[in-house]
Amino acid sequence: MQMCTDSRRDVKWCLLQCLCAIGVVVGVVCYRMSVLAALHLHDTLSLDNATFLVSVTASVINVVSIFILNFVSGMYYTAVVFHFCVIVLFVG
Repeated sequence: MQMCTDSRRDVKWCLLQCLCAIGVVVGVVCYRMSVLAALHLHDTLSLDNATFLVSVTASVINVVSIFILNFVSGMYYTAVVFHFCVIVLFVG
């Protein structure tokens, strides 16, 4: 019976982590849309500079959220380098 409760706990923990990751992705997408729209409305930066600025800050938010999620899950060193490389490839 103990094994059954452990597997249920593992499934719940995995679902919670997946939902947190999806929440981070949705939050970053909303951040990018809102900041690009605000910068476009005020004409403070050119479109190329605004796109670059938003991409860099969104990638920083992604890296920080990856560090937090990995720290919470207890796998701090396993996927950080891989996720960071993927983010750098998408920004570059």
